[in-house]
Amino acid sequence: MSSAACTAQHRAFTVWRPPSPHSRLTPLPCLRGKRKKAKPPPKKARPKVATVFDCPFCGNSESCSVKMDYEHSQGIISCDQCGTSHESRITRLSEAIDVYAEWIDMCEDVNTNGGARVAAREAEEDLEDDF
Repeated sequence: MSSAACTAQHRAFTVWRPPSPHSRLTPLPCLRGKRKKAKPPPKKARPKVATVFDCPFCGNSESCSVKMDYEHSQGIISCDQCGTSHESRITRLSEAIDVYAEWIDMCEDVNTNGGARVAAREAEEDLEDDF
C-alpha cells in the first residue's frame, strides 16, 4: 500500500462520527513497519587479576597476600607461612600483580647479580625522597 493511499485511508477514518451500534468498522491508524535499531554488543567482562600469589621462598601456593595503601603510595606483599615481605612504591594505576612482579624481579636480580640492581634502585629512590 502506498503512503498516499494509506494517508487517504487514515483521513477517511479520522472524521468523527457517532458510533453506530451495528457498525463493525473501527478507525485504525495506518500501521507501517519500522526498522528496529540494532542493540549494541554486550560489554566484554574484564579479566580479574589475582590478589593472592605463590611464595617464591617457601613454595606454598596462594600464601602471599598484597595490601595496597594508595594514600601512602606503598604496596606491601607478605607470606602468611614463612613471614617474608616486600614493600614497593605504587601509583593509582598499580595493581597487586605489579607489586608481586616487582618482588619476583628483585628476587631474580639478587640470585643472578648479587643485588647490584637492587642497591642502585634503592639509592635512586633515596635521592627522590630527598627532593
